Amino acid sequence: MFAASLFFALGLLNQPATKAPAPTPFSQAVLKAFESWDKDHDGKLTQLEVDSAALDPQNRGEQAAALAALHGWFVVAIPPLPELNKDWFENYKPERLVLAKGTAADEAKKQRKAYLATPGSLQASYAACFRRLSRAGERALFDSDGPTLNDIRQGSLGDCFMLAPLGAIVQRDPNTIKKMVRRNADGYMVRFPDGKEIQVAKLTDTELAMVGSSTQAGLWIRVMENAYGTRRIKEGETKMATDTMRGGSTSAAARILTGHAFVSTALIGDYKKEVSAELLEAKMKPLRSAIPQAVAEHRLVLASTGKNTMPRSISPNHAYAVFGYDPATDKVTLWNPHGNDFSPKGEESPVNGYKLDDGVFSVPLEMFVRAFGRVYFEK
Repeated sequence: MFAASLFFALGLLNQPATKAPAPTPFSQAVLKAFESWDKDHDGKLTQLEVDSAALDPQNRGEQAAALAALHGWFVVAIPPLPELNKDWFENYKPERLVLAKGTAADEAKKQRKAYLATPGSLQASYAACFRRLSRAGERALFDSDGPTLNDIRQGSLGDCFMLAPLGAIVQRDPNTIKKMVRRNADGYMVRFPDGKEIQVAKLTDTELAMVGSSTQAGLWIRVMENAYGTRRIKEGETKMATDTMRGGSTSAAARILTGHAFVSTALIGDYKKEVSAELLEAKMKPLRSAIPQAVAEHRLVLASTGKNTMPRSISPNHAYAVFGYDPATDKVTLWNPHGNDFSPKGEESPVNGYKLDDGVFSVPLEMFVRAFGRVYFEK
């Protein structure tokens, strides 16, 4: 618990708060629990043993953060991997990622990805997991106001394909989610609109320390991520549910979350591409009526971008919810599951970007058609 919370509990708010102590180093946290994690007692840790320990609620705090870091590394590490015995952890040396000043965004992303695949990154990942766990908040399913759109803050899991329709559902009627997710003696039961029910065990500290959506407004989003991921695990597979959530189909997720089919329309998907005025108008004209009609009928509208370069503040290879169209300005209003804020320097434009407030922003319809690759309508 943070010191400020402790002072509150003791009625000592008049005293200065202190920062929470830093965790012990990653290697020491692992060595403290090594014997209990090494289930077959062969003197080394495997991915299966780490994942088994990750689902054990007895592993808390620093050990949970260490397990989360190891799990994340196993997912991205490139074979052959070192033998993770006690000697390896006793001699472990962390490494820092240092980006040269002025490194382009694409190159920086590539370097970060390569760094996370190296064993030297485990200390940094462990520290991040420990911070994430410290910010996890109370273990309530929903907070007093939830669920709300602002609860959703996508992490680095890559599950925008599911969070975009989930956010659109919350925006339309938050009670839909409350009916879908409920507590039971074993954790949580999630009943999807197609009738499929998924039992989700109580989330362990390790699961809360892993990458995923924010838990500060309740655990409901993590529970939904876990339930959706469990649906994607094939019979006989041994896999963490969230490991199946790294990318997927927006329309398939929307169908599962609503029980309804979706129809999609291809847009241009490359805002720098030269296209004729006739093609642009052919793409824009039907959307000027289709989006308002869908919103009026309380049908979800979603959109996705491709891998081409996007205007600033719009993410490539990402899913969005569409909230409306304003005929007076000829603009489309969208929502980014990251729930982020952004203020452009200068007028809104592809170069300066578009203003975001909690993920909500508007772009000219022409730019929407140019930049986005596909739009989806609930039937």
